[in-house]
Amino acid sequence: MFSFRVPYAHCPRCLRQDLSDWAEKYHMPGKFSRMLLYVGGRRHRCSACRVNFVSFFPRKAEYVNPAKLKRMEVAAEVQPEAESGYAPSGQESSR
Repeated sequence: MFSFRVPYAHCPRCLRQDLSDWAEKYHMPGKFSRMLLYVGGRRHRCSACRVNFVSFFPRKAEYVNPAKLKRMEVAAEVQPEAESGYAPSGQESSR
């Protein structure tokens, strides 16, 4: 019959869809953007061109910086060792 496509938010400058959110403490929106936020708009930030904008469409997926993703993976590997109580032999304290 027909295909129903869910529209996703995209950057107004570069048209990318890898977006994240922005906090009001880092960016003060103008009057029109504040009005859109008040009526239900969502905050989006383009990681490539660093533009902050408001849209009523949802993000396709949250953008995670590759460097941040690598730090999260390293932290996930270190955490199970800390929970098991295992300490490498070089780090044991002798009292």
